[in-house]
Amino acid sequence: MLLAELKSLGTTDGTVPDYDLRAWRPEQPMRFRVYVEAFIGPRGEPGEERFGFDVCSPLWLADHRSPRGFEFMRMIVMDRWSYPILERAISDLCLRTTGPDWDAIARRLAMLSDWEFEGYTEFPVS
Repeated sequence: MLLAELKSLGTTDGTVPDYDLRAWRPEQPMRFRVYVEAFIGPRGEPGEERFGFDVCSPLWLADHRSPRGFEFMRMIVMDRWSYPILERAISDLCLRTTGPDWDAIARRLAMLSDWEFEGYTEFPVS
């Protein structure tokens, strides 16, 4: 059985100076939202793919309610911003995500995230 492994975390969120999540400190650590990219691959093997998550606090969610009264989301909710806790949460998710091959693992992770290959269809070359 193959396991997933978190290789690195990053962001392309323009609200994070220099896109450095480790150094980022939101103005209000209990009221924040940031888009995080987790690079995950097979444990102990080379290679990785990007899985994206919106990460926010409950207070941020309360401030940004949907006008429709509901929302479908792929999100990590944290009481307050903490890079080590975020890293541990995604690492733990990887350790609990197993499968017979990488494709099965990636599809399971994609149920909780924005996977770079979600919906990808290989077209035959003519």
